[in-house]
Parts: sequence; C-alpha cells; structure tokens
Amino acid sequence: MGRSQEFEAYFDGTFEKTLPHELVEQYDVIECLSCVEGCDTLLVKQKTTGNKIVAKCYTQKSVLINQAEAASFQNMKSKAVPEFVGEYRNEKYRCILREYIEGVSLDKFVTFHHMTEEMIVDTAIKLARIMKALHHSEQVIIHRDIKPQNIIVREDGSLALIDFGISRIYKKNGISDTVICGTEAFAPPEQYGFLQTDIRSDIYSFGVVLSWMLTGRARPIRNPITRLERIAVKCCQFSPSRRYKNDEALLWDLHRATRKHVVYTRKVEKATAFAIAGIMCAFCIPFCTRRMIELFVYIKTSFPNNSGEAQSIQKRRK
Repeated sequence: MGRSQEFEAYFDGTFEKTLPHELVEQYDVIECLSCVEGCDTLLVKQKTTGNKIVAKCYTQKSVLINQAEAASFQNMKSKAVPEFVGEYRNEKYRCILREYIEGVSLDKFVTFHHMTEEMIVDTAIKLARIMKALHHSEQVIIHRDIKPQNIIVREDGSLALIDFGISRIYKKNGISDTVICGTEAFAPPEQYGFLQTDIRSDIYSFGVVLSWMLTGRARPIRNPITRLERIAVKCCQFSPSRRYKNDEALLWDLHRATRKHVVYTRKVEKATAFAIAGIMCAFCIPFCTRRMIELFVYIKTSFPNNSGEAQSIQKRRK
C-alpha cells in the first residue's frame, strides 16, 4: 500500500490523534497534499479565522526532523514566499506551518497557457527577483528545490516560491551540506554532497526551469541559439564558477533579453547611425565645398586666356 493510500485509509480522526495536541486544538485537517517517506504535507484550516495553512509534518525517521534552518528565517516578510505561521512538536512529529498561497503551480499553468517568449522572459525575471530577495536577506537563504511544482502563479500574474522544506542558511566557511536532498532533474551537482550549496546552486535550478519553459524538457540545453537559451546554458554550467556569480548579473542579462530592450537597442543603433552620418556630413560637406572652390580658382588662374583664344579662332573661321 502506497503512502497516499495508507494516509487515506486511516484518515478518519485516528491520524489527527498522532499530531501535536496544540496543532489539533487550533486547526482542522482538510487534505493531504503529499505523502513521502518521512514527511506528510497537510492542508489545514485555522478554527478561529478559517485561514488555510500548509503544515509540513516530519516524522522521527526524517533527516529533516532536527533541521534548525527553518526557524532561522521565520521572520522574513515577503508576498513572494509563504509566511511562517508556527511550529508544533510531539514525540512523533515536528510540524512547521506556513501560509497557504492561492494559485496554480507553474507546471500546471503551462498546460493551459501557451508560453510565448515574452511570457517566459517575464516569468524568469519575476522568479529571479524572488531569488534575489532570498539571497539578499539578513541570512542568505538557499532554497535548494526550485522547480515548476514549487512556483505558484497567482491570478494577478505574480509569482510565489513555496516549499522551503529543504532550504538552508548559507554558511560562509562550510565545506558541504549536512543533508543531501533535492529533485534530481533540477538539483545542481554540488547538492549531492560534493560542495556546499550557495546562491549559484539556486541559479543552476533556475536555469533548468528556464530550459524547461523554452524546450519542454527539464535538462540543460546543449546547442543554444537565442539569447534566452544562452542565459539558460550559463546558469546550468557544471562548475559553479562558470555560472552567474549573483542574481544581479542574471537579472541584467534577462532584462537585455526582453522585447522592450531589443526594440530600444535597435532604436539606439539607428539613432547612433544617423548621428554618425550627420557628423560625417557636417565635416565632409564644408571640406568638399572648399576643395571645389580651390579647384575652380586653380583652373581660372592657370588658364586665364582660354576663353579669349577660343573666340579669336571662331572669328577666323567666319
């Protein structure tokens, strides 16, 4: 029996009794969003307000049961990430509660919408800005699981990044990560324990997401043609040192790939060409005019009697 079937089988009130007492007192369990080994993700509703909350409940078998990183950035306030609500523990579970963000995940969004290049650039810029906010927080936050399923598209078109279950705080002198986690297709090589993950690890995952939006395949692009494809390839370099070193550099190239920037660049190039042509004309016309006058004066002074001799010859013929 699978985890989801097992969860449904005893989801008759018995399961709630295994959760922390304070959690059950304040919240009603509505739905099981996912069940994986060591972690049940629940959708719960606050009894007093009716607000929906996501509760990630780690069992004692989970490698994340004692991870302290989540509490380190619980005070971060941003509409682009789910707000920290609370944490509850008992002898079986550690439950971390975060805001439930309404919307549809990016992987489902693309099945109902044709992603034009302009939409892809816009989505990429919004996601890169969220990453920048995480990476520039008081303590540098590495998400480590950026993928379409964790990117929520709201009704107004804004994005949110969810599921901070394996996120961590960057430690400047760290050698490697304590816990090796992530989604295989989107995780960078260093996330498998070779090096400590840093902001360039999230940039790698961003590059795979961008490649997926461009080609429909969650793998690095081999032969880039367009500017966006070249950005994706740079993000997905095997060595972190060959990727974008920060979010600012990534955003700079993304903005240069927008249609507005391309149109603006073409206008600037045309204006520059006209300006250069005008400058050349401004210098060439007076120079050419002066040279023509000098040539005319030279002819007049060198052949002063030409016109008189011609008249005398015509008179003799008559």
